[in-house]
Amino acid sequence: MRIPVQNHDKRERKMISSFGGYDRRGDTPEGSFYDMKNMSGADYPRISTRNRRYEAELSGARIFDIMCLDIYSNGNIVKNALVADCENRIKAFYLEDGVLTGHDIFNTSTLLSKREKQSVVVGTKVYFFPDKVFYDMMDGSVGPLELHTSYEQGALSDGFYEFAFECCDIDGNDADESSPYRRLRRYCYKLSDDGSKGDFSSFMTFTESIAKNDTVELLFSKDAELSGYYNIINRAQDKTFLVVESDHVGTVSSGIISVKREVPEMDFVISAKNRLWGCRYGTDASGKCVNEIYASAPGDATNWNRFRGVATDSYSASVGCGGAFTGGVCVDGNPVFFKEDAIIKIHGSYPSEFTVTESAQRGIEAGSSKSAVFVNDELYYKTYTGIVRYDGGMPVGVDSALGGEKYKNAIAGSCGDRYYVSMEDTKGERTLFVYDAKRRIWHKEDSPDIVSFCRCGKDLFYLCNENGESRVYSVLPMEGLTRELRLSWMCETGKLGFDTPDKKYVSSVALRIDCPVGSRCTLSVEYDGSGVWKRERELRGKNSAHYVRLRPRRCDFFRLRLEGEGEFSLSSVTRTLEAASPF
Repeated sequence: MRIPVQNHDKRERKMISSFGGYDRRGDTPEGSFYDMKNMSGADYPRISTRNRRYEAELSGARIFDIMCLDIYSNGNIVKNALVADCENRIKAFYLEDGVLTGHDIFNTSTLLSKREKQSVVVGTKVYFFPDKVFYDMMDGSVGPLELHTSYEQGALSDGFYEFAFECCDIDGNDADESSPYRRLRRYCYKLSDDGSKGDFSSFMTFTESIAKNDTVELLFSKDAELSGYYNIINRAQDKTFLVVESDHVGTVSSGIISVKREVPEMDFVISAKNRLWGCRYGTDASGKCVNEIYASAPGDATNWNRFRGVATDSYSASVGCGGAFTGGVCVDGNPVFFKEDAIIKIHGSYPSEFTVTESAQRGIEAGSSKSAVFVNDELYYKTYTGIVRYDGGMPVGVDSALGGEKYKNAIAGSCGDRYYVSMEDTKGERTLFVYDAKRRIWHKEDSPDIVSFCRCGKDLFYLCNENGESRVYSVLPMEGLTRELRLSWMCETGKLGFDTPDKKYVSSVALRIDCPVGSRCTLSVEYDGSGVWKRERELRGKNSAHYVRLRPRRCDFFRLRLEGEGEFSLSSVTRTLEAASPF
């Protein structure tokens, strides 16, 4: 009698000790999670809860934006102060004796609008658009970038006045007509009793708002042919004259002289090459249709119409590709502007050398201009197809793990190797995702209503609107801030057991869980996609690890859900497979 050989090795163990994060692609890969809340890869290869956030007690008023600057306060330079654009003032917050203290910088009620603005930080200055206002955090100077004024209209009660263009040298001294410079002076004539006139020059008060090398538009109500842009070569300290570039000689009869130094209307403004750069699609201030890129004079955000043919000129150029601009950023020192389906780059060092190149590539999605952030020297931003990485070549998608859900209105920030992005789904709900650029894995946190991010030193702050109130949180622990009290979390695996060959089934699952004192954890199981979660274990925090063994019932597949409050980490999941009877 022949007895068949028995195979006693019916068991097989599979251990997962490296976890990949959030992944919604069809059948979630082994070691990744189909859904999660407030989880992080900071303890990779384990998966754990994110760090608790820290709230900065800034202000009870509404905050429109936050930024990071060096400021001068009480005789000292304060590095990396957190500056907030509040409803009626600009406030700076920094640590004093371990306490985060707020300081009023200046009242904005007469200068800035009470709305969300675009803030551009250049050195110690902040430029606010579309308000077109600047503030210097070091010397305290503040004011508009534009100049609009009208000077002297109507006749004098006892005489009249006129404006004269007189030949002069660069310093304003008399010269012959071969000089390219003209002295613009205002003369007031007083009439004597016998009708004769005596003349004297009078100072022009508007010149105090004009600087040497400005380019201004002068409009003469009585001589339209003279109206136009004038380069200011010099000005008298006593405000009696201006030296301008012109070939006109003579007088202009009394009337109105209007002086303008305008900044163009711009959709987005960035800083690059020691200039401010902006873009505009639509109509400009005069109602003209434009599709243009602008640049200020170098180091001078007040002059956008200086065209003298020199390296210190401002710059403008028309763009060929249609559609609205969706964002702008400086890449490798060069300004780059985006449309949804185009990337426009400007190369060169000065206006006559500037070259505009356009390429039909995925640009920033409309409404996601704040998603463009650098992580490890590479740019990440939201396109109409998803999140991409851009190094100056072709944009490369990095968000396939987020699945087929459609998101929009992305707002992002970066901290270390991580890209934080808050996006709005089709229901209008925002969710915060974190992409680890080093390990290329995603994690999902919670749903704060984030307005903007601000990196301050090595830390990352973000501004939220919660129930009509503005709150600011720090991603990293920071002295002087209030720590988040409770942290609820959840992680849910994909299907387990459906990929076991040779009629094997999962006879047991063992998990190594760290749940410290003061925390709790619940383990639940769902079988065959029923939607019903059966609670299997309740864990209370302790100083040592929990080793949990679960025996799932026979099924086609099952999923695990871990959820709770406090701190948590999962080190390993071990499945034991056993061979089933072939009959």
